[in-house]
Amino acid sequence: MNMWYVRATNLHLLQVRKRGFSVVELVVVIAIIAILMALLLPAVQAARESARNAACRSHLKQIGIALASHEAALGHFPGGGWGFQWVGDPDKGPGVQQLGGWLFSLLPYLEAGNVHKMGRGLPAGAKADALGIMMQTPVAVMHCPSRRTSAELGSFLGQFPLHNATKPALAFKNDYAGCGGDQRLTNGGGPDNDSPQAIATYAWPDPRKATGLFYAGSQIRPADIRDGLSNTYAVGEKYVRMNPGTTPQDRDFGDDQAAYIGDDRDVRRWTEEPPLRDRLDVDAYDSFGSRHPATWNALFGDGSVRSMAYTIDYEVHRSLGNRRDKKPLSLP
Repeated sequence: MNMWYVRATNLHLLQVRKRGFSVVELVVVIAIIAILMALLLPAVQAARESARNAACRSHLKQIGIALASHEAALGHFPGGGWGFQWVGDPDKGPGVQQLGGWLFSLLPYLEAGNVHKMGRGLPAGAKADALGIMMQTPVAVMHCPSRRTSAELGSFLGQFPLHNATKPALAFKNDYAGCGGDQRLTNGGGPDNDSPQAIATYAWPDPRKATGLFYAGSQIRPADIRDGLSNTYAVGEKYVRMNPGTTPQDRDFGDDQAAYIGDDRDVRRWTEEPPLRDRLDVDAYDSFGSRHPATWNALFGDGSVRSMAYTIDYEVHRSLGNRRDKKPLSLP
């Protein structure tokens, strides 16, 4: 074999082995990958949020079915409960005599009858402990996945003693609030005890000023919704500060106790204030709102669920919270 040919062949192989990516080529490839990721990431995040929003709407739809089932069985919607020093009691009946709020009364209609029964028939001390455990028991349909997980617990930061339950360190919290109406009603912890005298002498909110479906001592029937079920909020997502706080001094008063509490900001909101998207440093514990970027979801009395803009006209929003103002509405 010709020596010159062998050398030429070896030189060619050496040149082949030395071929590879240059630094410039590597940088270009990395830049292209980074651009693709930057383009894809918002789309992925948007798809995930869309799925979470759909799940949230589904939860509200299930709550709407439960409300309709409660009304069909008993002739009225769940009562609003007594006040923030009471939690739901399985031995009390529905309506005005139920200590807990509307979410507690809905439990049997949300396939959570086992939670509703906790403490039933027990003596006072044992029942108080059982109700403390009940407050730590999640029900997935009561949460919005854009804000928290289905089993997530938060600090129970209420500072007053509970009259009928052992106060837990952690509690399950809800993301949906019943509509109390278009003007705030003042209510406290509820009667000091459940005796007829305490109930009769407690300063209950004036029912003549109550314009919503859920408030202290409420027992609303469909006939009481004179604006029509399709023109009246029943339940909506509630505003929660993005930094909820972990101590009594910095807590969000609209998300500081538990889902099964009596009438309180945790479970009831007003349309006197406009809806808001969750923020870091704004206290709006009487407002509806959500963690969704552009809309919040509302359940109407007829069971329909609609996505409402944060920029909804104030008068329209306020009127939707009033079951009897008879104002003509142009719904969004």
